[in-house]
Amino acid sequence: MSIEINNLEILKSVQIYKKIENLSINKIKNTFINLSSKKKGNYVINKIKEEYLLCENTYFSVMSFKFEEEPSFLVNTEVSELKYAYIIIIENDNCIFISKKNISGIEKELEGYIDYFDYEKFTHFRAEQDTKYEKISMGNMTISEAVIRSRSYEADNLNGIMPLSSSSRSVPRNIRINQSGDTFSITPNTSRIGQRANKVKIVDYISWCINILSDIENNSESEFINGFAKPITLQDIMNNTYPIGILFHFHNLENDIENGIMSLYYLDENSSFIQLDDNELKRLFRTLKKIFDIKHCNANNYQLHLKLKDFADFKINTKSISFKNSAIDNIYLDADGDKSLLNFINEEKNYTIVFNKPKYSYIGKYAFSDEQLLTQMNINKILSICKTNHNLLSSGPIESEKSKPGRNSTVTERNNFNALSRFPNQSLFYRVEEFFKESVLICDDMGNEWADHISITDNCISFIHSKFTKDTYGASAMHEVVSQALKNIGRVHASIDEYEKKFHSKWINNYESTNISRLRKNGNTFNIFSEIKDSLENVYSKTNSKKCIYLATPFFSKNTLQSKLESMLDNDNPNAHQVQLVWLLSSFITSCQDYGIEPYILCKD
Repeated sequence: MSIEINNLEILKSVQIYKKIENLSINKIKNTFINLSSKKKGNYVINKIKEEYLLCENTYFSVMSFKFEEEPSFLVNTEVSELKYAYIIIIENDNCIFISKKNISGIEKELEGYIDYFDYEKFTHFRAEQDTKYEKISMGNMTISEAVIRSRSYEADNLNGIMPLSSSSRSVPRNIRINQSGDTFSITPNTSRIGQRANKVKIVDYISWCINILSDIENNSESEFINGFAKPITLQDIMNNTYPIGILFHFHNLENDIENGIMSLYYLDENSSFIQLDDNELKRLFRTLKKIFDIKHCNANNYQLHLKLKDFADFKINTKSISFKNSAIDNIYLDADGDKSLLNFINEEKNYTIVFNKPKYSYIGKYAFSDEQLLTQMNINKILSICKTNHNLLSSGPIESEKSKPGRNSTVTERNNFNALSRFPNQSLFYRVEEFFKESVLICDDMGNEWADHISITDNCISFIHSKFTKDTYGASAMHEVVSQALKNIGRVHASIDEYEKKFHSKWINNYESTNISRLRKNGNTFNIFSEIKDSLENVYSKTNSKKCIYLATPFFSKNTLQSKLESMLDNDNPNAHQVQLVWLLSSFITSCQDYGIEPYILCKD
């Protein structure tokens, strides 16, 4: 069966690349042969280097074939369904355009012939005065377990109404714009641009691709997009820093597997492909979702480690990163062994790499820098939340967090602690309860905790997270308490029903085995939920009510912090731990602001 090119109708969606070298007829022939290895019968369409007469030096090649594949909802059967695949390659003097379906591996086939456009060419696409940013999905530059790793916003026009407090540490992954009535979807990481429109014949499709290229090469610039992380080259990062961790993003693959669109297989000792069952898939993705440490081996070669075990080798090239020798070498995305999970990672590049300097990140195939991290404005913002007007230290030095007996304590020491009705005076918990005394105060420490303490006053709900350690200003001492705060940040907006469940399951009981009540109001204990309910309803009914998060860290010195941070501004190579601290506190502030929460740090002078 032969089909004419004029029978093709194509969606207005294209992947666009810079052209490094001309595609010869033989190169295209060999590429088509490699991409159609699973074809059944003859090609449905096979046209190579056809001239596009409406534009000088423009050529197109089209290949389509049919193949058989076992339906995704079946396994280990002889049943197959007939499918079709196609690819269109358009080439002019400067670029190569690709449209395809049911075909993978084209970037690998054209390695050395194509290169990526700069990230800004896609994110600033059609950045005109009347451009509306309708939807944007973003990835976080960090892989910390304590922050939201991805977010999505949608509106008639996000420009002006989207919270930009954390945008400098966010990387746009998908953008939908509306410009003069035309709607475009842009995915910079895959070099793809699509337009919401009817399908078109191939002649009109090629004309559309050339017009898209003209828009890409237009040097328009969006102030809205400029607020996000700044794209830089990978070489810029590697000149003065090194990678320390990586997080893979497999949520789309997981969704495809859950929806029956795709399956995973492993190659057993008999060279047979066996489909992974549910338990095997859970174990695999539980491992792949971990944060992997990176160890430098030699030159540009590195290893991924998980719990000190080797997981994969990878190499940082001038413009890209590639993985090999992985523990998942024998995992495949099909029962024919055509595409391994490792090949999928190398092609899709769905991962984030972080470096010893937190201002840098590598996401997908592009590198980014947070230009707002080390600025006087950001440092002033950090210092503004450091509050020293509290009484946590007015009764003398603090000796511990709770004065709770340790593992090696005696029976007498444990019995004495269990007999207490208040935390000891020299503990941080006691000082916090005294500072927030004039409120409904809940001790939620231990177990499934929202915070160490929750304070409810006439117009404010505050979550208090406490940390005691020796005097320090380093990032490591703050990471635990900030992580706890960010992990439960959404709980600040919990409903009254959620409070009631916690009351009956936990708060009505004393603190562990002690006589210390978890519930206090104006210094006195209580045990009825109506006290909490009435206070919450009072806060919720007021338009000027506030939500706050306090980090009770009296070991932390504001003056020392200010001195260290300001010394970084004139330092071209600041201490990595100090930069990590700036990033950590900036993330705390911006995350709180995104949730409409006021952040504070209770520290010393």
